Amino acid sequence: MSAGRTATEVVAGSWERHAGLPPEADSNFFADGGTSVGMIRLVQDVQDALGVALEFADVYAAGTYAELCALVDDARRAASGGPGHRPVGGPA
Repeated sequence: MSAGRTATEVVAGSWERHAGLPPEADSNFFADGGTSVGMIRLVQDVQDALGVALEFADVYAAGTYAELCALVDDARRAASGGPGHRPVGGPA
């Protein structure tokens, strides 16, 4: 796990590698050229870099780059037991 890397940095780098375009806040992974295999690799990149395991259904449901970054941030807080977290896939 790489300390100091933000969800935004990790997701942006992986998104660009696996979808082919740098993301914008309202970008959709699949509309940017990503594939289901690319999404699997993105999830693995996040887990490798940040130690956060995501459910594919939650990642797919996130819809946009901004929502995916928020999902990763929530998962990091939940994993660390930090304040203001909600379980990934749980109620908002």
